[in-house]
Amino acid sequence: MPGVGPLAFREADALISLAEQRIDLLRRCQTQNGPAAAAAWLDSRRRGERRRLDLLQASPPVLGALRAALERAAGELARLGAIGALYAERARELDLEARLAECVGRAAFVPLARQRHAEGTGTEWVEARRRALGFCELPVAPPREPLHAAHDPRSPDSLYSTLAREIGRLRLPLRIEVVAGLASRAACGGGVIYVRAGERLTATQARRIAAHELLGHALPRLEARGHALGLVRVGSARSSDDEEGRALHIEARHGLLDDERKRELGLRHTAAIAVAGGADVDECVALLGRFGCGDEEALSLYLRVARGGGLCRELEYLPAWLRFEEALEHDSGIAEFLAHGRVSLDAARVLRAEGVTAHSRLVTGNRPSYLVGPRDEGA
Repeated sequence: MPGVGPLAFREADALISLAEQRIDLLRRCQTQNGPAAAAAWLDSRRRGERRRLDLLQASPPVLGALRAALERAAGELARLGAIGALYAERARELDLEARLAECVGRAAFVPLARQRHAEGTGTEWVEARRRALGFCELPVAPPREPLHAAHDPRSPDSLYSTLAREIGRLRLPLRIEVVAGLASRAACGGGVIYVRAGERLTATQARRIAAHELLGHALPRLEARGHALGLVRVGSARSSDDEEGRALHIEARHGLLDDERKRELGLRHTAAIAVAGGADVDECVALLGRFGCGDEEALSLYLRVARGGGLCRELEYLPAWLRFEEALEHDSGIAEFLAHGRVSLDAARVLRAEGVTAHSRLVTGNRPSYLVGPRDEGA
């Protein structure tokens, strides 16, 4: 496989992996008092009073030495051909995320966040905004199924139990961890699926989230462990964004992208556009209220979108979904890269041009047990 194996790439793999673990941006963006601050804000609003949303952040990390190493690596890697340039882009992305982690909760966070997540100008962004507004207008219907505590392993229809069954069925080397205060209902980490404590979900919602996290996020990471090119394992720049698009495709393919979910995605996208444009909590809650959101739901959406001071990662989901669907229709070979590793669609095109394939294995032999069976089926 051309271009694979220089010592610089192996050293870059180790540096990128270490940097991602130490930066851990989404965890750094979690507040220390989110539920209490939200309750106080809602209580004041019910009394007709305006109140600051006083969110407390943990002390920022000191990442200067790591950032310097990433900057040096980016300069060296950029001289190592097309694949080296992809490594350099990833190092620069992590340097930006390190600066974000150091500025969580401060005014400097916002301009850095707009470098990482901002509304684009391509056709997929125009269409994403149009779809988001349409999704926001979908009617709100009460749940037709009973609700279950997401973290309850004793309930067969809980998110915890649904994940556990699929992890066992697919024989995945994953564990489940319940976390209080998680910004999302669930999240995928290295060998772990995190579940937010206290959430109440229907069985259908649990199946959708399980499909999203396991098939959309966990399986590509597990598959990437056997790839010969380290970049596929540690991730290219923007790989996390395009991964969300593929995860939404999986939801739709499983018949789980219903009106409730579309409305949720539309509200997130619309809120993210507003916050990225400078809207504060009162303005964002008022905007979402025009689409039928109660104060509690609107505040929850704001807290997710505005984490860290305005990360607005939710901008990426709908455009990435549109990009993935287009790639699947017109260049399915490129889309296949995302099932086998942590690469963006743009990076996949470069890798293919360099002779790297989605299935390049470190060790030949049978497919791992967790990949046996139809791709993206089940759940």
